[in-house]
Amino acid sequence: VTVTITGADDDVSAGADQTGAVTEDASTSTATGTISGSDADADASLSYSGAATGTYGSIALSGATWTYTLDNNDADTTALDAGDSVTDAFTMTVTDSDSSETDTMTVTVTITGADDDVSAGADQTGAVTEDASTTTATGTVDASDADADSSLSYAIGTASGTYGSLAMSGAAWTYTIDNNDADTTALDAGDSVTDAFTITVTDSDSSETDTMTVTVTITGADDDVSAGADQTGAVT
Repeated sequence: VTVTITGADDDVSAGADQTGAVTEDASTSTATGTISGSDADADASLSYSGAATGTYGSIALSGATWTYTLDNNDADTTALDAGDSVTDAFTMTVTDSDSSETDTMTVTVTITGADDDVSAGADQTGAVTEDASTTTATGTVDASDADADSSLSYAIGTASGTYGSLAMSGAAWTYTIDNNDADTTALDAGDSVTDAFTITVTDSDSSETDTMTVTVTITGADDDVSAGADQTGAVT
């Protein structure tokens, strides 16, 4: 008795779904794994597809090996606060090129947020002139923090300078010259001096800080001459 057996294509299996994990701004920005694709057919030749860009990073394939790379410069990534947990998910397709049979599996990568650095912005300058009609110089600290829940506060190291003082209202600073101060009145016409102040910007959500400097140039002017009080004398 001779029995003829005719082969048929077996189903391709992409294997179980897989997971990975990365953390924002960590020294390692990738997660990797290998798809456990299989096909019982002796002549099966498997190929893999599914490389794509997600919300926080992208996934690439090299044969059955996948590599997820977190984009730490992406706005969605930088907006993550410390401890936030989000995911990027990708569908991988395994194909038997001999039969065109396919199957899919999912790679899900968990991204954990971290505190981004606070930036106090560039140093700033202002200018006032002794005894002028305008006694103030103003500006606004250009601070930033990419974290979505960041809350910035501003503090002056030492508010009193040599020739005047600096005050803060939120991010806005105002320098006021003290025209009655002895150091100010001692300035001659055309003298040029400076008061400098360090402003610290703090993210109250994370306690991250950064500093910038406000430097105000004060130009001297001629003070009025006083001849003093009238005087009297007497002779006989």
